[in-house]
Amino acid sequence: MCDIRLFKSAYLDYQAAVSLYQTPFPDEMYFNIVAYHLQQCVEKVLKGYLECVGVTVPRTHKIGTLLKMSVNN
Repeated sequence: MCDIRLFKSAYLDYQAAVSLYQTPFPDEMYFNIVAYHLQQCVEKVLKGYLECVGVTVPRTHKIGTLLKMSVNN
């Protein structure tokens, strides 16, 4: 079953990353947090896609694994 909550959550992670990126005082800590939210966004989109095509989503945070699974399905 396709659960759009993952896509909504991914969009919120993206929005958080954009907002943090636009901070007037960027430094390495901000960029690390931006990268974290972008990683979360990509992970949730891939997991959402896999769910929508009927694949059992593994409990992993490895984007490479999720990407390979997505390409194969």
